[in-house]
Amino acid sequence: KDDYTTLGVRLSDTSSSEIISLRARSRLAGSKGFRYDPRLRLDYRKSKTSEVDQYILKPSLKVTYKPNKKVSFEGSLGIEYSNFDLPELNDQTQYDVFLGYVYRF
Repeated sequence: KDDYTTLGVRLSDTSSSEIISLRARSRLAGSKGFRYDPRLRLDYRKSKTSEVDQYILKPSLKVTYKPNKKVSFEGSLGIEYSNFDLPELNDQTQYDVFLGYVYRF
């Protein structure tokens, strides 16, 4: 009923780099007040000032539980993989965790 999927492309050209970003996001209704929001981002960054290229992959999932019209609980978990083309720094991994609630009055 309220499900949707969006796809996006973002092109950036700055003084220091060129970036191509691909994004996908869905919102899927679950059962008994749950909603799922998977996301995926892929970036390619090419430096204009050096020979450094970077790839970034970031999958994440947001889950919302809404037991009634006034209260909702949200949580998300994501991981970001970065790949640098440098001798001293190659790969990085970062994690995102979020927990929260919304009360509508």
